[in-house]
Amino acid sequence: MKKKFFILFLLFSCIVFADNKNRKELINFKSLEKASKEIHVVFHQEKNSSFFSLKGYIIKSADHQSCLWETVLSLNEMIDLLDDLRLAVGVDEIKNDIVWKQSNYQIKKNKKGNLNISFNESKCIREHKIYYFQKNCNRKFSFVISKESTYLMLDKVNHHIENINKDLVFR
Repeated sequence: MKKKFFILFLLFSCIVFADNKNRKELINFKSLEKASKEIHVVFHQEKNSSFFSLKGYIIKSADHQSCLWETVLSLNEMIDLLDDLRLAVGVDEIKNDIVWKQSNYQIKKNKKGNLNISFNESKCIREHKIYYFQKNCNRKFSFVISKESTYLMLDKVNHHIENINKDLVFR
């Protein structure tokens, strides 16, 4: 009897949780900084909402702390970010750094053509201590992305957004 109850409980919980959340990793890439970050762009779809998250982490080494960040963007915020990335990557001649500012992020293009993206409302969520005084880490989420990685990200995320829009039209 206990085995049957346990099996039914597992089956029921799998069905309930499977319907509520759906995640799809769209792209991952490494940043170009000295302390390279692994960046993941993930699409989340829940019962009543859908959104994107950008997750980044530094792998711990002798020289660097292992930080972890996550920024959540709505569909409209992601479209704005992609539009700004498209504009930034399209600018060819650069004499000085060019900056695109929004309320929750900033994009800076350097002379080499790489983009530095920083998110204003994000701090390290790893809950680790830094320095000798055991101060909490409060580094903001920022990373440098190459032109090639930017084009790849634009292609993958735009393709996914187009599929989302097609699904909404046919419903």
